[in-house]
Amino acid sequence: MDKKNEILTNITNLNIIDFNILIDLLENFYSIPADGLVDIENLTNLNNSEVKKEVVVTKEFEIQIKSIAPDKKISVLKLVKALTGLGLRETKEALDNLPFVIKKTNDSDEANKLKSDLEEAGATVLFN
Repeated sequence: MDKKNEILTNITNLNIIDFNILIDLLENFYSIPADGLVDIENLTNLNNSEVKKEVVVTKEFEIQIKSIAPDKKISVLKLVKALTGLGLRETKEALDNLPFVIKKTNDSDEANKLKSDLEEAGATVLFN
């Protein structure tokens, strides 16, 4: 297998969170601005010593509850109440009006843990 196919295989095996982190790393490494507009002529004139080597990942993950299994509503309600600090009434109203953004975080480990906990409790979770 040639190097390009090996890289492509590795990228296609990434989960969505790791893929988004990879995109952010590449954007930061090549100094691609947020608007995505790149001066290709300037980019091709750079030599390796001019390229930033330090990369900071600033991806924000939005964890959203999309739906709840009918028989798991109480367990999800208890978990969401504990995670958000909302009162019982506010939590119930939020879960009655899905989708509901439960948290925004920059930490992919925290996002994965939260997703896992919510799914285990009976919720269907989306990352945005």
